[in-house]
Amino acid sequence: MSQLTPKQRILMTLRGEKADRIPFSPFLAYYFESLDEETRQKGQLVYLEAMGADPLLRGSGCAWKTASHKCSAASHVKGGVSVTQIHTPHGVLTSEHTYAPGADTWFITRHPVRDIGDLKLLAYYIEDLTVEENIAEYNAMRRGLGERALDMPLVGLGSKTGFQSLVESWVGTVNLAYLVYDYPDELMNLVCLMGEKSMETVRYTLESDAECA
Repeated sequence: MSQLTPKQRILMTLRGEKADRIPFSPFLAYYFESLDEETRQKGQLVYLEAMGADPLLRGSGCAWKTASHKCSAASHVKGGVSVTQIHTPHGVLTSEHTYAPGADTWFITRHPVRDIGDLKLLAYYIEDLTVEENIAEYNAMRRGLGERALDMPLVGLGSKTGFQSLVESWVGTVNLAYLVYDYPDELMNLVCLMGEKSMETVRYTLESDAECA
């Protein structure tokens, strides 16, 4: 068997086919951001190629994008705290992230949804979102990679399932447990709504030139 390109090697392995060798595709999330500025400027693809890896680029592009119509969001940073506010016609959702220098990471320290009122605001915000195609831009990015890497585009609002995004980004584990018991119908309706919007991201991805997701 002649030597395969990194993209061919990964695809064959994902399909259960025999490749010339096992792909080596390390995931650099959080690690790459800790490297020096010069290395980061060159990008992950160059860094992976330099170590002899088969680059699998998770989430380097999307065949879709979202737009809000009646809602808007704004953020500001002060004293190591980033505050984001989503303004809806019916109220404001506020979240906070605090910077931890030792970890070089922003941690969420206030989730925007705390009670049933906030849950209704979130439902309005998700309902107001439209998912639009971004296929041409994604396909152009993918063509630029050629055989050097396999791109794995993101799907789903927030690039997660609806319930997982509630756990991580919107409500938090403990408060979500209470909402599940106290407002099961409202919560289920919201998760279903998020699922419907996420399926639109899948549809556009399937219409693109993506080979996996």
